[in-house]
Amino acid sequence: MSRLHPARLLLGAVILACVLHAEDVAPPLRTVRAIRELSAAQADQALPAELSGVVLGLAEPEGVSFVLQDATDSLYMVGPPAFVSTLAPGDEVIVQGRTDAGGFAPILRIEEGRKTGARPVPAPRAISSDELFTQGLDAQWIAVTGIVRNVRLEEVPRGPGVQAHAAGPALGERMIMTLAVGERLVPVQLSDRVDPARYVDAEVEIQGLCFNQHNAARQFLNPLILIPRGVGLRVLRPPPAELFGGPAISASTLFQFAPGGLALHRVHVVGVALHQKPGVGLWLRDGDRGLFVESELRAPARPGDRIEVEGFPARGAFSPILIDSVYRTTDAGPEPAPVRLTDRSSAVRHDGDLVALSGVLLGERGSDAALVLRLDWLGAEVEVLIDPPAEEMAAPWRAPGALLSITGICLAASEHGTPLSGLAVPDKFRVLARRPADIALVRAAPWWTGRRLTGLLAVVVAALAAVLAAVFVASRRKLARERALRTLKASEYAARLAERSRMARDIHDSVAQGLGAISLQLQLAGRDCLAEPQAHHLALAQQLVRTSLAEVRGFIRDLRTQVQKDVDLAPALEEQLRHAVDGAAIRPVFTVAGELPKLSLPVETQVLRITQEAMTNAICHAQATTLSLQLRCTKSALILTVTDDGRGFDHAVDWAPHGHFGLLGMKERANLIGATLEIETSPGAGAQVRLTVPATASADEIHRT
Repeated sequence: MSRLHPARLLLGAVILACVLHAEDVAPPLRTVRAIRELSAAQADQALPAELSGVVLGLAEPEGVSFVLQDATDSLYMVGPPAFVSTLAPGDEVIVQGRTDAGGFAPILRIEEGRKTGARPVPAPRAISSDELFTQGLDAQWIAVTGIVRNVRLEEVPRGPGVQAHAAGPALGERMIMTLAVGERLVPVQLSDRVDPARYVDAEVEIQGLCFNQHNAARQFLNPLILIPRGVGLRVLRPPPAELFGGPAISASTLFQFAPGGLALHRVHVVGVALHQKPGVGLWLRDGDRGLFVESELRAPARPGDRIEVEGFPARGAFSPILIDSVYRTTDAGPEPAPVRLTDRSSAVRHDGDLVALSGVLLGERGSDAALVLRLDWLGAEVEVLIDPPAEEMAAPWRAPGALLSITGICLAASEHGTPLSGLAVPDKFRVLARRPADIALVRAAPWWTGRRLTGLLAVVVAALAAVLAAVFVASRRKLARERALRTLKASEYAARLAERSRMARDIHDSVAQGLGAISLQLQLAGRDCLAEPQAHHLALAQQLVRTSLAEVRGFIRDLRTQVQKDVDLAPALEEQLRHAVDGAAIRPVFTVAGELPKLSLPVETQVLRITQEAMTNAICHAQATTLSLQLRCTKSALILTVTDDGRGFDHAVDWAPHGHFGLLGMKERANLIGATLEIETSPGAGAQVRLTVPATASADEIHRT
């Protein structure tokens, strides 16, 4: 087998690579419609295109852009200046380039192009007002009929055909025309200068390239028409030959019913000037009606001047107005008097007129551009606009509550919509004050305004809060001191009780036990002694020892007279009654009624000692046969009653001087715990001692037991 020559191998590889590359490259797009039908993402892939067609007109920026139309549609293009600057409307060209998403619709960026001939520009497509405001007319060659509202020079930074990826120099002044197509206003950019006087208020037909205003999301906002160089305007109906030469109409007839429909051309109105904002417009009075005239003119118009106006009728916020107006002053006169408003309907009738009203100032809001006063007028809130705010307006009448007299232009408006048909009534109106003198102080604001009252109330509340806080802190400190004192006294009381118990144990273990032993020895000695004198003395000694032992045991019992922590008050009292009558010919009776409250240990101890004293008196002095102890409990108190059927006594007598201190001690103990002690008795009628202890009783003030 023969070997292949290296040159042949290299040639074969090159041919194979070219074939494979040709298979990967997409064929160029050859119609405008194919490009316009691309999505933004597809057009942004720089797809190749080769088109042939006729130049409709140069676009913006000049020298680098134009619009091409083929048999299918038209398209905006950006190309090299060396190629684009040689083009004119009607040139036939072949261009090659790549697609671009553009700012609103797909465009073509030209890489190469050449002219192949020339022919007449195709006839434009006639467009209605409704079609003009659709989003599918970008770069279309159209014809539109309308009435010229104004023609002016404006500085345009870029032409309307410039897309996001187009580059070009900034533009200077361009002639801009506002065209009324039906009731819609469309901006038109003219590439050639025109005389505004020849076209304003004329009915014209224009031919041009339709572009648009759009937002960053590629969404249509408004149309814009570009008239290329060399393309003139066809006047269908010229404007009136003489300005202000037509008959004047009444402002009250604007937008009233007319069989022929609403007027679209300028109207002539004569009135008296009320107020002017140079460069914005002026208000005038025609008969008994007010009218706002929008105008860019700055010729002075003083209140009272007789003014002639020619302008286009338009809808205002509530009443008709004139826009794109011109005016002239024909005579000077006295300043007109304002119309005094008496109710809301009078404000409606005098929308745009000079009015006067009085109201109470509620407050104000504003900025560097305007000051707005809020006024209470006949129970409704009215806004007074002061534009611009002046330095001298920092006056006494700016205090809320002042009664003001206002003169200014009435501006009616509806904020919450109007009915679908029938009578529309504004739900609010404002007054535009022309100068500081239009606001007069009728009555100064009272000193006690809502703000001052609020401030005083805030001070009082703050002072009260401070007092309450001080009281609260003092109370907390007092409670803390009382808790500490209670704790200390409880400790002292517990120490005293412990000491009494210790003394009782010591006496029991020493003195009581010794006396018991002596008594036992005397008893044994008496048995062995038979002599009468000695036996008598032994018996007497034994009796004395027994008496002393009984007294010692009573003393021990007194020392231990307290309620133990693990024993309730009722059982302790019952036990005390049982011990008290032990060995005596007295019948005890003990009853309990109700659920006993839980009192503190010191209080229960005092109750126990008062009861002990009452029972001791009954046993030792009353010669009673029955001793009753009753415990009765209510929601608010513990009532303890000790009753005997003895001989009673005279309660009016002070027994302390006679050496009897039991009753006095009982009263003192009752006072220590805040209890009430009542004694009912009389000679021969027994006695009743009633102790009433509040459920909230405390032994905080106990100093002795």
